[in-house]
Amino acid sequence: VSSWAQRARLRLNEKLAADASSPNSAGDAASIAETPANGPDSNASPELPQGTSVRLCGLEAAAHLNGHQGEVVGFHEESQRCRVRLASTEEVKLIKREKLEILSA
Repeated sequence: VSSWAQRARLRLNEKLAADASSPNSAGDAASIAETPANGPDSNASPELPQGTSVRLCGLEAAAHLNGHQGEVVGFHEESQRCRVRLASTEEVKLIKREKLEILSA
């Protein structure tokens, strides 16, 4: 059984491959990759745009951070986690996408 993130990446790769064969592929692929996560498919991609305001929720190993707010400053490919700078400490943490509630993009 694959995770939702693996299925989402597979769907995105299939869409990008299909778009690559169309005449306007460069613009279409860029717009798909930069679409902010919101709406019913907000968990479709683990990556969020830099500058997105988020709240940490559902953390178990670091439950003391639940409710803290921060800003997405990047994405860590190897761990498939968002890099989030906490507003309270300015510390950067690696957080799974599903543990982030989007406050604003």
